[in-house]
Amino acid sequence: MFWGKTVVYIDNSNIYRGGKDSGWLPEYEKLMRFLEGLGGQLWDVHFFAIEESSSERTTTSDFFDYLQKGLGFKLHLYTYGLKSIRCTHCGRFSQISIEKGLDIGMATQIMRDFHNDAFDTMILMSANKDFIELMDFVRTSGKKVKLMIWRNTLSQDLNKFTDQWGIEIIYLDNHRHELEKEHRAIKENADLPYEFSNHYNCSDRGTRPSQPNDILNKEAGISQKTDANGNNADANNATQHEQSTDPLNPDENPPQEETSPDTEHYTLYKDTPLSDN
Repeated sequence: MFWGKTVVYIDNSNIYRGGKDSGWLPEYEKLMRFLEGLGGQLWDVHFFAIEESSSERTTTSDFFDYLQKGLGFKLHLYTYGLKSIRCTHCGRFSQISIEKGLDIGMATQIMRDFHNDAFDTMILMSANKDFIELMDFVRTSGKKVKLMIWRNTLSQDLNKFTDQWGIEIIYLDNHRHELEKEHRAIKENADLPYEFSNHYNCSDRGTRPSQPNDILNKEAGISQKTDANGNNADANNATQHEQSTDPLNPDENPPQEETSPDTEHYTLYKDTPLSDN
């Protein structure tokens, strides 16, 4: 089957999370060849990823360079935003890193390409149900929509939508033999920053967010206990939430390098501190 002009939109974090649960990751060069074998030449591939400053970024720098220069991907790189949260277990305020802006960036790029008639078929590699209305708009406008996701990331709402309108889902799980990245097993302790609710309970995962916000804690009337060295005793007793530096996840320790015309960088800013409500 020939898909016509085909453009792929990849949410790297979403694909990584599903791969982590499945125990393997796809090799993108194999994946592109696989898709071309199904529907013909790919016109563009847009790769959306989160980056953060890190002193250990050689591996991810090579990874982004490979995607851009080796495979011709168009990179859209974002930084983590900061959000103030209050723990329902200890009452303390903390700041955590959250993924923000990437979904809007993907939706904007899809709409830009749609209005420029850049594709006949769009392949969305994300199981984010927030894209349902966008997919429905593209579908009802006469374009083809396909999903390529992990089976374990398919939500009930997304499943209902694809069933109702006959949207094809290509499950990565069914093509491990053709797509698996060689010699790159995912570390068991690899993790991603979590997007917590407004009132996150640090006991939910057995950890507390690090770096408590002393100003917010003071305003909330929470006492600041210190040890003999003047350090925060509660923070010292709590298990620190550490960011992963897994080289297999390019979102964890991305490169800081000169950008090309096909690389877009976005900077996010701190959220307004949460109220007690």
